[in-house]
Amino acid sequence: MSVIIRLQNLPWSANALDIRNFFRGLSIPEGGVHIVGGELGDAFIAFRQNRLEAQANPTLIGKTLLTLECLELPSLHSY
Repeated sequence: MSVIIRLQNLPWSANALDIRNFFRGLSIPEGGVHIVGGELGDAFIAFRQNRLEAQANPTLIGKTLLTLECLELPSLHSY
């Protein structure tokens, strides 16, 4: 099973490449970045790893404080 992360407070100018750079060193499959946007600046990212062991580099998405939430697959149905 892969890990799914919900990212919030994503800047409007951010794109999939910015998110991939943010999580540099982690394996995100093709199509694994889903930017929803909206009031909360949501994005969902799927990783190939079963656990996330590397650290994200927050300097690559500007000065916005991001919120990360690890989701279990059953909870994804509520989004």
